Amino acid sequence: MFSLWGFPDILLRMKLAVLLGLGFFLVPGVLMMGIGSRNIWRGVSSSHWPEVKGVVTSSTNAAGVAVRYVMNGQEYSSGVIQFGQTSGSSDSAEAELLRLRYPAGSAVTLHVHPKDPSLAVVEPGFHSDSLWLPGAGLLFALSAILFGFMALGPERNFLGYGMGAFALIFVLIGLPMFAAGSLNLWRASVSRDWPVAPGVILSGKAHLDENVEVVPGEEEAAYGRGLVYRYEVAGKKWYSDIVAFGQTPDSSAGGDRFPYGAKVRVAYSPGNPGIAVLEPGITNSTYLLPGAGAAFLLFGLAVFFVAIPALSGK
Repeated sequence: MFSLWGFPDILLRMKLAVLLGLGFFLVPGVLMMGIGSRNIWRGVSSSHWPEVKGVVTSSTNAAGVAVRYVMNGQEYSSGVIQFGQTSGSSDSAEAELLRLRYPAGSAVTLHVHPKDPSLAVVEPGFHSDSLWLPGAGLLFALSAILFGFMALGPERNFLGYGMGAFALIFVLIGLPMFAAGSLNLWRASVSRDWPVAPGVILSGKAHLDENVEVVPGEEEAAYGRGLVYRYEVAGKKWYSDIVAFGQTPDSSAGGDRFPYGAKVRVAYSPGNPGIAVLEPGITNSTYLLPGAGAAFLLFGLAVFFVAIPALSGK
């Protein structure tokens, strides 16, 4: 078991390293699963929370949105648009959308936790973004479990458990990619039959036109890196940045195809006008995400059901 120099042999050292990996993955995994599950529960239950009127006090690309409201005679402030929201995105179009949807000084309705008035959300209900954090936590936790089997299990199964951990990572990465990509593929398919509304480009390559109607607060978007457009459904203004479902960063930039002020036709979902697209239908890029997810899934499953049994001689 020990060499002449008093150090553990290579297998024992590998097991010690795996135990360190177990601790590294288990703690953040449990924390992420806990916080993510709490976000999902809050999102679902927030639809039934009391409503209160509020005012957007600040709305900038850098700092996000802050909303002031009064509950039980006391003033509060909240920056939560939806539970499970992602922050710190490098996508300038996403930040621009948030600023345009909630301009400073606009009135909004919040849903406030009945027992904790400091907890409020602007867009209640379940949102798919809330799945990313618990999903990542599950990946960490399952990886930690496999590390535990590697470290504490029989030495003859060490390599098999290691390959299982490797395969699990591919499966858990592939699942959300395939699910999100499949949703894009479905939306792209049905978007061909969506109703159409007139819209105007608010960002992209600057190409100002004196005939373009500029709404105060929107003109700054003309110089954003991403593409944002405005459209109107039943008298209400909506904003989106989706050129085509499954778009890549290059396809969403706009460029010369969508200069600032250009008139466009926007296809929007009849059930949720906030979901819209400039180029309805399936494009080559629509297949990228579900295709990559399927590749990760198939590789991980092949390791589980082909490589590991072959290694063990079964």
